[in-house]
Amino acid sequence: MAEVNNSRLALTTSIAVGVISLCALVVSLYQSRIMTQQNELQRETMKAQLWPRLEFVVSRAYEDGITHFALHAKNQGSGPAIIESVDLQYKKKSYPDWWDLLDHMSLPDSVQTYITNRTINHSVIRPGEDLIFLDLSEYKELMYEVDQRSSHIDIKICYRSVFGDSWEIRSNFASNDDSILPVETCKPAVVEFQN
Repeated sequence: MAEVNNSRLALTTSIAVGVISLCALVVSLYQSRIMTQQNELQRETMKAQLWPRLEFVVSRAYEDGITHFALHAKNQGSGPAIIESVDLQYKKKSYPDWWDLLDHMSLPDSVQTYITNRTINHSVIRPGEDLIFLDLSEYKELMYEVDQRSSHIDIKICYRSVFGDSWEIRSNFASNDDSILPVETCKPAVVEFQN
Protein backbone atom coordinates (compact mmCIF):
# COMPACT_ATOMS: atom_id res chain seq x y z
CA MET A 1 0.00 0.00 0.00
CA ALA A 2 2.94 2.25 0.67
CA GLU A 3 4.04 1.68 -2.91
CA VAL A 4 0.60 2.72 -4.25
CA ASN A 5 0.70 5.91 -2.14
CA ASN A 6 4.24 6.64 -3.35
CA SER A 7 3.14 6.04 -6.92
CA ARG A 8 0.09 8.37 -6.49
CA LEU A 9 2.27 10.95 -4.85
CA ALA A 10 4.75 10.76 -7.72
CA LEU A 11 1.92 11.04 -10.28
CA THR A 12 0.37 14.00 -8.44
CA THR A 13 3.78 15.66 -8.20
CA SER A 14 4.40 15.07 -11.93
CA ILE A 15 1.01 16.55 -12.85
CA ALA A 16 1.60 19.53 -10.54
CA VAL A 17 5.04 20.15 -12.06
CA GLY A 18 3.52 19.90 -15.56
CA VAL A 19 0.75 22.38 -14.70
CA ILE A 20 3.23 24.78 -13.11
CA SER A 21 5.51 24.49 -16.18
CA LEU A 22 2.55 25.12 -18.50
CA CYS A 23 1.54 28.19 -16.44
CA ALA A 24 5.13 29.46 -16.56
CA LEU A 25 5.12 29.02 -20.36
CA VAL A 26 1.82 30.93 -20.71
CA VAL A 27 3.11 33.75 -18.46
CA SER A 28 6.37 33.86 -20.44
CA LEU A 29 4.53 34.10 -23.79
CA TYR A 30 2.24 36.83 -22.42
CA GLN A 31 5.24 38.74 -21.05
CA SER A 32 6.97 38.43 -24.43
CA ARG A 33 3.87 39.87 -26.15
CA ILE A 34 3.78 42.79 -23.71
CA MET A 35 7.49 43.49 -24.25
CA THR A 36 6.98 43.48 -28.03
CA GLN A 37 4.13 45.97 -27.69
CA GLN A 38 6.28 48.16 -25.41
CA ASN A 39 9.13 48.08 -27.94
CA GLU A 40 6.74 49.12 -30.74
CA LEU A 41 5.36 51.92 -28.56
CA GLN A 42 8.90 53.11 -27.72
CA ARG A 43 9.81 53.07 -31.43
CA GLU A 44 6.71 55.08 -32.34
CA THR A 45 7.51 57.54 -29.53
CA MET A 46 11.09 57.93 -30.80
CA LYS A 47 9.80 58.41 -34.36
CA ALA A 48 7.52 61.19 -33.11
CA GLN A 49 10.41 62.79 -31.21
CA LEU A 50 12.66 62.71 -34.30
CA TRP A 51 10.08 63.63 -36.96
CA PRO A 52 11.33 66.05 -39.63
CA ARG A 53 8.94 68.54 -41.22
CA LEU A 54 10.42 70.30 -44.19
CA GLU A 55 8.96 73.53 -45.54
CA PHE A 56 9.89 75.19 -48.79
CA VAL A 57 9.76 78.99 -48.63
CA VAL A 58 10.26 81.62 -51.30
CA SER A 59 11.08 84.86 -49.49
CA ARG A 60 10.52 88.07 -51.39
CA ALA A 61 10.58 91.76 -50.54
CA TYR A 62 9.29 94.60 -52.68
CA GLU A 63 10.13 98.28 -52.44
CA ASP A 64 9.81 100.05 -55.77
CA GLY A 65 10.24 96.66 -57.39
CA ILE A 66 11.64 93.42 -56.04
CA THR A 67 14.53 93.88 -53.59
CA HIS A 68 14.91 90.38 -52.15
CA PHE A 69 14.42 86.88 -53.58
CA ALA A 70 15.66 83.74 -51.81
CA LEU A 71 14.71 80.07 -51.60
CA HIS A 72 14.68 78.39 -48.20
CA ALA A 73 14.27 74.84 -46.96
CA LYS A 74 13.23 75.02 -43.30
CA ASN A 75 13.06 72.03 -41.01
CA GLN A 76 10.26 72.81 -38.56
CA GLY A 77 10.29 69.27 -37.15
CA SER A 78 12.13 67.74 -34.23
CA GLY A 79 14.43 65.41 -36.19
CA PRO A 80 16.87 65.77 -39.08
CA ALA A 81 15.51 65.84 -42.65
CA ILE A 82 17.70 63.75 -44.94
CA ILE A 83 17.28 65.00 -48.52
CA GLU A 84 17.19 62.06 -50.91
CA SER A 85 16.25 63.73 -54.20
CA VAL A 86 15.42 67.13 -55.69
CA ASP A 87 13.56 67.74 -58.94
CA LEU A 88 13.59 71.35 -60.23
CA GLN A 89 11.27 72.08 -63.15
CA TYR A 90 10.59 74.99 -65.45
CA LYS A 91 7.40 74.65 -67.50
CA LYS A 92 7.18 71.00 -66.38
CA LYS A 93 10.66 70.11 -67.69
CA SER A 94 13.35 69.00 -65.20
CA TYR A 95 16.80 70.58 -65.09
CA PRO A 96 20.06 69.28 -63.55
CA ASP A 97 21.26 72.65 -62.17
CA TRP A 98 20.42 76.36 -61.83
CA TRP A 99 22.51 77.38 -64.84
CA ASP A 100 20.77 74.97 -67.20
CA LEU A 101 17.39 76.15 -65.92
CA LEU A 102 18.37 79.82 -66.35
CA ASP A 103 19.60 79.09 -69.91
CA HIS A 104 16.14 77.74 -70.79
CA MET A 105 14.19 80.64 -69.27
CA SER A 106 14.74 82.87 -72.32
CA LEU A 107 16.33 85.63 -70.27
CA PRO A 108 17.45 88.81 -72.03
CA ASP A 109 21.12 88.69 -73.08
CA SER A 110 21.88 91.66 -70.82
CA VAL A 111 21.00 89.66 -67.69
CA GLN A 112 24.02 88.09 -66.01
CA THR A 113 23.36 84.65 -64.50
CA TYR A 114 25.62 84.87 -61.48
CA ILE A 115 24.02 83.31 -58.43
CA THR A 116 24.71 82.58 -54.79
CA ASN A 117 23.64 79.05 -54.02
CA ARG A 118 24.19 76.20 -51.59
CA THR A 119 23.82 72.47 -52.10
CA ILE A 120 20.53 71.00 -50.96
CA ASN A 121 20.45 67.62 -52.73
CA HIS A 122 21.73 64.75 -50.56
CA SER A 123 22.18 67.04 -47.56
CA VAL A 124 20.89 66.84 -43.99
CA ILE A 125 18.88 69.72 -42.57
CA ARG A 126 18.98 69.89 -38.77
CA PRO A 127 15.85 70.57 -36.73
CA GLY A 128 15.23 74.32 -36.69
CA GLU A 129 17.70 74.95 -39.53
CA ASP A 130 16.78 77.40 -42.27
CA LEU A 131 18.87 76.46 -45.31
CA ILE A 132 18.98 79.23 -47.92
CA PHE A 133 19.88 77.33 -51.06
CA LEU A 134 19.46 80.16 -53.56
CA ASP A 135 19.75 83.91 -52.97
CA LEU A 136 19.37 86.29 -55.89
CA SER A 137 19.14 89.46 -53.79
CA GLU A 138 22.46 90.83 -55.04
CA TYR A 139 21.61 90.22 -58.69
CA LYS A 140 18.77 92.70 -59.33
CA GLU A 141 18.14 92.06 -63.04
CA LEU A 142 18.26 88.28 -62.65
CA MET A 143 16.09 88.47 -59.54
CA TYR A 144 13.46 90.48 -61.44
CA GLU A 145 13.44 88.05 -64.41
CA VAL A 146 13.20 84.93 -62.21
CA ASP A 147 10.43 86.52 -60.14
CA GLN A 148 8.47 87.29 -63.34
CA ARG A 149 8.71 83.62 -64.39
CA SER A 150 8.28 82.08 -60.93
CA SER A 151 4.79 80.72 -61.61
CA HIS A 152 6.41 78.31 -64.11
CA ILE A 153 9.05 77.02 -61.67
CA ASP A 154 8.23 73.99 -59.51
CA ILE A 155 10.31 72.05 -57.05
CA LYS A 156 9.86 68.58 -55.62
CA ILE A 157 12.00 67.50 -52.66
CA CYS A 158 11.90 63.98 -51.27
CA TYR A 159 13.30 63.55 -47.77
CA ARG A 160 13.34 60.94 -45.04
CA SER A 161 13.72 60.62 -41.30
CA VAL A 162 16.43 58.67 -39.49
CA PHE A 163 13.87 55.84 -39.22
CA GLY A 164 13.43 55.65 -43.00
CA ASP A 165 9.94 57.22 -43.17
CA SER A 166 9.77 59.34 -46.34
CA TRP A 167 7.86 62.42 -47.49
CA GLU A 168 7.69 64.43 -50.67
CA ILE A 169 7.17 68.18 -50.67
CA ARG A 170 5.96 69.93 -53.83
CA SER A 171 5.86 73.66 -54.29
CA ASN A 172 5.61 76.37 -56.91
CA PHE A 173 7.92 79.39 -56.68
CA ALA A 174 5.00 81.82 -57.13
CA SER A 175 3.24 80.61 -53.98
CA ASN A 176 4.26 79.41 -50.55
CA ASP A 177 1.68 76.62 -50.61
CA ASP A 178 3.47 73.34 -50.00
CA SER A 179 1.94 69.95 -50.41
CA ILE A 180 3.62 67.33 -48.25
CA LEU A 181 2.76 63.71 -48.88
CA PRO A 182 4.09 60.58 -47.19
CA VAL A 183 5.71 58.23 -49.70
CA GLU A 184 6.84 54.65 -49.36
CA THR A 185 10.37 55.50 -50.44
CA CYS A 186 12.19 58.35 -52.17
CA LYS A 187 12.71 57.60 -55.82
CA PRO A 188 15.51 59.34 -57.72
CA ALA A 189 14.34 62.22 -59.90
CA VAL A 190 14.28 61.58 -63.65
CA VAL A 191 16.82 64.42 -63.98
CA GLU A 192 18.66 64.61 -60.66
CA PHE A 193 19.16 68.22 -59.60
CA GLN A 194 22.77 68.89 -58.62
CA ASN A 195 23.06 72.47 -57.50
